[in-house]
Amino acid sequence: MHGCSLTMNGINEENKTIELNLIPETLRATNLGNIKVSDLLNYEIDQTARTIVDTISRTVNANRSI
Repeated sequence: MHGCSLTMNGINEENKTIELNLIPETLRATNLGNIKVSDLLNYEIDQTARTIVDTISRTVNANRSI
């Protein structure tokens, strides 16, 4: 399998990294178990999730300046 849906566990903006929790079945059915630090990966972010995060961020930032 060359793709799967993943849920991020955390984001480290300083190091430009993300954290994922992978269950054994995902590791068995994909090639994710072979990935090493610094390997390049292609990923896509769900557009709905991105829109929600952007909207909440703008709202929070707007309310801070009030």
